[in-house]
Amino acid sequence: MMTKRNFTFLLAGLTVLTTVITSGFTFRETDEDGKGLKYEQHGCCSSNGQKNANGSIVGYTNSVPDGPGSCSSGGGCHSGGSVTPVFSFTATPAFTGNAYVPGADYTIAIKVTGYAKFGFDVEMLDGTLSSSTAIGTFVALTNCQIHPAGAFPKSVTHLSPILSSGSATFKWTAPASGNVYVYACGNGVNGNGNDGGDKAVLYSALLAPDSLAGVESAVISNFSFSVFPNPANEYISLLYDLNKDSQVSAKLVSLAGKVVSTFFEKELQNSGKQGRKLLIDPSVAEGVYLLSLEINGKYSFKKIVLQ
Repeated sequence: MMTKRNFTFLLAGLTVLTTVITSGFTFRETDEDGKGLKYEQHGCCSSNGQKNANGSIVGYTNSVPDGPGSCSSGGGCHSGGSVTPVFSFTATPAFTGNAYVPGADYTIAIKVTGYAKFGFDVEMLDGTLSSSTAIGTFVALTNCQIHPAGAFPKSVTHLSPILSSGSATFKWTAPASGNVYVYACGNGVNGNGNDGGDKAVLYSALLAPDSLAGVESAVISNFSFSVFPNPANEYISLLYDLNKDSQVSAKLVSLAGKVVSTFFEKELQNSGKQGRKLLIDPSVAEGVYLLSLEINGKYSFKKIVLQ
């Protein structure tokens, strides 16, 4: 079930400031052969586990192909720490609105804070089924390695424990299409050479193709319009000036590019100053949206906060 999220949206100079957060997924309680947790079967806490100085083995991200259970759940041994680590998955450029631009290159940084050092295991998959595979192209940059596909989907893991003041980075080239399901386990370690006092945390997120990625080329140059009040509740007042007779549409769009409301569409309007009062449908949820104004096939956007 998805949790409420805030986002950062960037389009043609327009920035909507938010916070990127994860979503939750539901996993089955046994692996495919019904014998229990793969985590327990494959020895996450053995000498080859996430505490190992030689790097993490794959299979502990809590993705469906891995099976449930991790270093932090299902009876995990890395549970002695008193502080729950904080896992950070950030990208440059940002995944605005939890969306990626198809074919774009991203530098992804992994960081786990709360302990002296950390290890991690990350998967980016094309689905939530046991047959899911890695999606996109991966290149290790700093403090990490790429495990090829094998018993588990392709994973990005640490090379050796990383100082919590540092991070691991890798380059990810986004696919041409399709949702991307991110699963990870970050393990905070105290550096004493065993699993005592260590603790891990799970992370998951869903990335979708940016349906507005191609709109930037159609943005109106040297055009602006006004909206008020903002934040808005029951209505939005819209003011703009047309330099010629035009065909105009006004729509409320989510940060993921979905049209939430259409106020008017392909309406022929005379040149000059225009003023419209746009009523907000009571069924539209509170949050951050874009007011899209399309004039003769060109677009302009304004951030709108509904409360």
